[in-house]
Amino acid sequence: METTNPVSALRKDHEEISQFLAAFEGALKLTASGEDEARLAGLAWLREMTEKSAHLRESCRHDAEMLGSSVFLVADDTERTLWSQSLLHLERASFEFRKQLGFATTLSIDPLVAQGWRLAASFRQHMGYEEALLKRIELVHPHNLAPLGLKE
Repeated sequence: METTNPVSALRKDHEEISQFLAAFEGALKLTASGEDEARLAGLAWLREMTEKSAHLRESCRHDAEMLGSSVFLVADDTERTLWSQSLLHLERASFEFRKQLGFATTLSIDPLVAQGWRLAASFRQHMGYEEALLKRIELVHPHNLAPLGLKE
């Protein structure tokens, strides 16, 4: 039975998330516009993106679970704790953004936009941290990924 390589799966997810974040940031820029029509269009776009973001969160959660066992091979206690806390922070921040988005109007847009930029930055920071861990996993176990359940 072939096991999915969590390193490859997570990198694929990072590519999808990067594309999503580019669109998300475009929607934030539109939402921050000084024109009501643009703001409405930006809000509509952000609301459309919430369904896609749910899929991405679920995919990331699955890959994070697979990667979690690998992180224990290369990360110390502090790094593992930071990684787990970062995932929890992203979950909470995503939930809070979606909640605020549900009540947003063109008259109360600035807090939502600021929260969106912080959320995007948190995702990018977390992905950078995971990329560093992935590189270490590959360095520590370059030819021995199959016994770790990391075979493609």
